[in-house]
Amino acid sequence: MKVGLSTLYMIGTPFEELLREMERRSHVKYWEVADEDTHRLNEERVKQLKELAGVYDFRYAVHAPFADMNLASFNERVRKVVLEEITRSMELSWRLEAEMWVFHPGVYSGLSDIYPLKTYEINEESLKIVKRKAEELGISIAMENMVHPFGLFSKLEHFRKFYKPDLAEIAFDVGHANLTGEVYDFLEEYGAYIAHVHAHDNFGDHDSHKAIGNGNIDWERVLRMLKDLGFGGMIIVESREKPLKSYEKLKKLAYSL
Repeated sequence: MKVGLSTLYMIGTPFEELLREMERRSHVKYWEVADEDTHRLNEERVKQLKELAGVYDFRYAVHAPFADMNLASFNERVRKVVLEEITRSMELSWRLEAEMWVFHPGVYSGLSDIYPLKTYEINEESLKIVKRKAEELGISIAMENMVHPFGLFSKLEHFRKFYKPDLAEIAFDVGHANLTGEVYDFLEEYGAYIAHVHAHDNFGDHDSHKAIGNGNIDWERVLRMLKDLGFGGMIIVESREKPLKSYEKLKKLAYSL
């Protein structure tokens, strides 16, 4: 299994410090770069990351911008800006030669209670645009299951009603699925569409991104189910608490199965 580490725990630090951290942790070969905040990608930063990859044999995924992004916005002017930002991220992911580009679907807004189905319809319109761009660039994309109750596609019932595999594969966030108690059911029902995994822990009450083992998720069961599915993508540790120890723990467990 390709166990790796998200740069999420470094968000807020200068990009140069992130590069130094990656060099210090060069034994980690799979990195998911969060294209956000102080680490927002540009041409120069892509060049620097590619140089590191050449030296240390890194493999990359890119997480699309997530702050203030809403692909299901009812405001067309806002949605246009969001799609422009998403397109920028996809193009830079292509330049980075990332193996996967991960993005969030939309979130519920002030009009969603009035037009619940319309929220998903707008989101689908955005997904079609994202899919066309991905095909144009020739990159792989995966949509993440979101945080309940704020995000679209945060529960199994949302996937059963609205998910269309032809628009995007799934980036399965184990911690998010634990908030609705659906981790193992999700793997059973949608395992065939999972192309990427986010690993972090919690007790099912808050999206706390705890260290692996500091919550109530049965990681051995999760990894065994992924193995039985023949999963071949990256399993990215997204813990903000003890990220390196979480990486080592999950990698050791994965390789012991």
